[in-house]
Amino acid sequence: MLVDTWELMYESEDGGREKPTPPGVRTLVEFTDQGRVIFNKTYSGDKNGVRSRTATYSLEKNEMHIRDDLGNSVRWPYHVTGDTLVIVMPEAKTRLYLRRSR
Repeated sequence: MLVDTWELMYESEDGGREKPTPPGVRTLVEFTDQGRVIFNKTYSGDKNGVRSRTATYSLEKNEMHIRDDLGNSVRWPYHVTGDTLVIVMPEAKTRLYLRRSR
């Protein structure tokens, strides 16, 4: 069962420069009540449609554990302030800024 759904607004590199979401791309992050996080990236006009990746999360530690493209386990800290979720991706020197999707 889904607990919360968030939609990507933009990414920010360590220097603070914003990278807007490309046109036709929509990223949703869904938290489940079973400790899973589901990342869905939808590409309009793409016959393959949606690309998904799953992770686990800890409310106590405010972090996610996800496997990168090479199969390594990566820890992504996150925090929620009001209707904004920020996910820190240290290995990519990037932060994802998402808004609560109602």
